[in-house]
Amino acid sequence: RDDGRICTASLGDEADLTEAARRLYAALREIEARQPDLMFAVAPGGTGLAPAVADRLHRAAERVVTT
Repeated sequence: RDDGRICTASLGDEADLTEAARRLYAALREIEARQPDLMFAVAPGGTGLAPAVADRLHRAAERVVTT
């Protein structure tokens, strides 16, 4: 969704981390192309791919306010 002020991107069902990991890079590129002043993301918890997805979100962040 993009209404000019707020844009969102879904990584899919939070229970399907394989799909979330697959969509992550495209979603980050899409949002970064809009040059937002601020971006919020919720890193998944758990095992398996969760730490990899969370790590990528942290590395993409210029500054992490809270985790």
